[in-house]
Amino acid sequence: MYFQRRSASAVQAAFLLSAFSCLLIGSLVCAIARADDDTGKDLQFISPLDGATIRETIPVRLPRADYPPTGYLTITIDGNFIQATALPDTGDVAYLWDTKGSYALPNNPDQRVFITDGDHTIMVKVFNRDNTILGTAVAKVRVANTIPELKDGVKLVYRWQSSPDLRYHRTSSIEMVNSNPGVAADPVQKSDVQFRRMVEDSEGGEFLIRDMVQDNGIVITKGAAAYVQTAYALKGRLRTVNATGATVKESRPINPGGSHFGFSVPSFPPRRIQVGDSWQSTIETSLQWACEHPTRLKGSAHLDSFEWQDGYPCAKIVETYSGLADYSIDAATNDVPPVTGTTVQLTRTVWFAYTSGRLIHVSTDATVNATMTSVQVAALGGDLSRQAAAPDTAGVNPFTPGAAPNPAGNMGVIPGASIDTGQAKAQVTFHITEEISPVK
Repeated sequence: MYFQRRSASAVQAAFLLSAFSCLLIGSLVCAIARADDDTGKDLQFISPLDGATIRETIPVRLPRADYPPTGYLTITIDGNFIQATALPDTGDVAYLWDTKGSYALPNNPDQRVFITDGDHTIMVKVFNRDNTILGTAVAKVRVANTIPELKDGVKLVYRWQSSPDLRYHRTSSIEMVNSNPGVAADPVQKSDVQFRRMVEDSEGGEFLIRDMVQDNGIVITKGAAAYVQTAYALKGRLRTVNATGATVKESRPINPGGSHFGFSVPSFPPRRIQVGDSWQSTIETSLQWACEHPTRLKGSAHLDSFEWQDGYPCAKIVETYSGLADYSIDAATNDVPPVTGTTVQLTRTVWFAYTSGRLIHVSTDATVNATMTSVQVAALGGDLSRQAAAPDTAGVNPFTPGAAPNPAGNMGVIPGASIDTGQAKAQVTFHITEEISPVK
């Protein structure tokens, strides 16, 4: 539902007409009542309370009795209109206020405003279905998401032994976005799964951990959704890591025929760090929702701040990479060549609970530009013909042997030769996002 505000002149004219009518019947009380129609009666929040200190996402709640049977609410923050929304069907939550998020200004939808730490005012107006305002609730609060810098800095270490079995929720989205004119982006893959991270063994400050994707997650490829255990033979990925998250050894799978999936373990420097400190980091990424052979990028990381995340005091670390990369493609037939020479722009934000030694949230956003054949794109679940503005039908596949012996006398590829496989190829762009957080 969309609601328009009346112009100032219209409001003024309506008020003057109303006041004149009241004067005609000899009562100033009526005029005062009409003037108060902009706010209605005073309402009180259940949450947040006036003067409260708040952080992260909080429910904005009014007593259920203050809601009419039908109607709507408007939410305003610091005088900026946020949205009009229907009354809650059940319960008393009028709005979920993400104090770490942003909102658009009404007069400039493209401009995003972030809530900063400090004093803010939230106002909720309750309207009946005929646009009659019933009441207004106002609260002045202090937002405090940031934690003051720790005097001696912090050393970030995983407390693997005290958390031997952690459960995480992971979502991902991969789209081809260089569409032909008028063609929507191609949703290559999406996933919504859970995985367990278990400590199998430990010795000398090193830990054998296993990531195991759980059944009943959903993976969408080529527009078709499937349970993850139906689409893949799920196996755990084993790695030996140290207390700062660095991978010491990759363990070979017992059954190479399964799908040995695992996810990133962010690593930290083996020293105390302060806000602003930077270091080199290893970032795992792939062109699929999960990959048995993820690409490892040597990126840079810095400690951005200390702040609250999901109820934990965390170190917020921002990792970035800009440069070239090669990606393998896991396919059932194992004959899809890797994608080489891609250019990658990647940002990964990590929230790590420095007191409990737990990974709290990982958010990744990446753009990958690559020249790919139709077979490579199809193996991911995309359609090159929909996205490529000018596909080249003379693709090159260096893994295909020549049709006649080369100068060395065998059937290998002739050095420097281009082999026409008939596979269309084109420059494509992928947008990849990933979110990881503990299961609550």
